[in-house]
Amino acid sequence: MEKDKKIVAFINGDPTGERETSSSAYFTRSFEKFDYKGAPVFGFQWNWMSFLFGPIYMMWRRRYWEGALYALLSLPLSWMLLVVPFLNGTLIPWIMNWSYRRHKAKAEKFFPGNEADQLAYLSKVGGTNKNVIIIAAVLAGVSVFIWLLVLIIAAIAAASMASAYYY
Repeated sequence: MEKDKKIVAFINGDPTGERETSSSAYFTRSFEKFDYKGAPVFGFQWNWMSFLFGPIYMMWRRRYWEGALYALLSLPLSWMLLVVPFLNGTLIPWIMNWSYRRHKAKAEKFFPGNEADQLAYLSKVGGTNKNVIIIAAVLAGVSVFIWLLVLIIAAIAAASMASAYYY
């Protein structure tokens, strides 16, 4: 399989497109399934990280608007236990491919014939943002703390009401 420098630049955030990792190799194989002789096709590709983390994974991959929109659109389905994770695992890889194609087309339009600038642009809009993980962890910790606080207050209130009932 030939290394596609543009995919490597977009996935790894590497402006040279040379630093191939297992992640960029995975996305190169994955993106091939969404392509038929240069034309985009819809297909299913499974991704465990998107299955487990969904919109947080998209935001970690610097797809902020897509992740926020996907989270809002999947909220009505969240009552069905496994539907949203299944959609995460199958649709998010397609959304990542769509986003790559969109940014690749922009790079080729704005920097025609200049591969170095195209790679630099793709690395700037792609890559990962580790701050998203930190923010998600802090928000999860705060929400767990608030839920525990609510449960403790509810238990104290229930105990005081029970003791007042027996006097």
